[in-house]
Amino acid sequence: MRNAVRLLLVVAAVLVFQGCEGSEVDGVTVTYTMSDGRQLSGTYKRPPTDQDVPILILLHQPGVTNDRHDFDDIWEPLVGQGYALLAPDLASHGYSDSAGAWEDLVTDPTVWPEDVLAWLDWVEDHEDEEPITREAVGLIGLGAAGSLAAAAIGKGQVDCVVAVSASIDELNALHTGFPVYVPGDDDDSGDGSRDEARDDDDSAADDDDSAADDDDSAADDDDVADDDDVAPDDDDVADDDDVADDDDSAGDDDDVDPALDLHTIRWITAEDDQPPGGDAQALFDATSGDRDLLTVPGAHHGLEIIWVSDETKDAMILWCGDKF
Repeated sequence: MRNAVRLLLVVAAVLVFQGCEGSEVDGVTVTYTMSDGRQLSGTYKRPPTDQDVPILILLHQPGVTNDRHDFDDIWEPLVGQGYALLAPDLASHGYSDSAGAWEDLVTDPTVWPEDVLAWLDWVEDHEDEEPITREAVGLIGLGAAGSLAAAAIGKGQVDCVVAVSASIDELNALHTGFPVYVPGDDDDSGDGSRDEARDDDDSAADDDDSAADDDDSAADDDDVADDDDVAPDDDDVADDDDVADDDDSAGDDDDVDPALDLHTIRWITAEDDQPPGGDAQALFDATSGDRDLLTVPGAHHGLEIIWVSDETKDAMILWCGDKF
């Protein structure tokens, strides 16, 4: 399957975009009901195959005019590359129920991270019905959702991320909502149990924080920052309890929490983006493992980067091809 996927991904970018004019986010509408009764809505589309394929979850830019249709320009090209796609509306957007003002959710670890975890449960629940697998999931996030996507891969929840216009402050705030993912944890279900297993008192420093039950501890050697997890070394990052505070600057490498293992991320930013375009560069400089940064000219942010640059579209489409 890996070779077949790679074969699909070598298609030249010039061919990828032929005929994509008029593309839109279309497919099957799917829903997920959270344990608190909130309902999330998204669009799912599968490629025409009965073999397991990677699935990309597309997280749109937050804002009053934004929703799953932010990805209409790259929806069909991604399907054409052999990916299954799931484009949800974030809470307080589109057809998903409100969880408060979206501006307050940008750094709230109790809402959007839980929504991402819910959709990951959805993927796991549908493995027997759809040609998808929980063990091959990527995220593409725009704006604050880029920070959300980076936070998810930082805790091992997904395998590949494209983070567009990510922010250190948002990343450090949102990652506290993600437990460390343990593959094959059968207690993880899509019936709201993930939400019930975690409450508002959970913190980034809670070594017993679990994605499924009290025995699934994040305190073992693999789940907390050690010499292999700190990037690039112990002197370059804050201590374990450091989550960006009011005095931290967005471009300071010391802002990245060492409990995060940021890898296989394609950082995309604009050189004059405000708030500071140095966010993605600082994140890139402070992380280890496979690293890649694409900077485009101008002051564009999030969704605008897709509009102005075919290069960024190519990057989003091709980046995860060899990561699964």
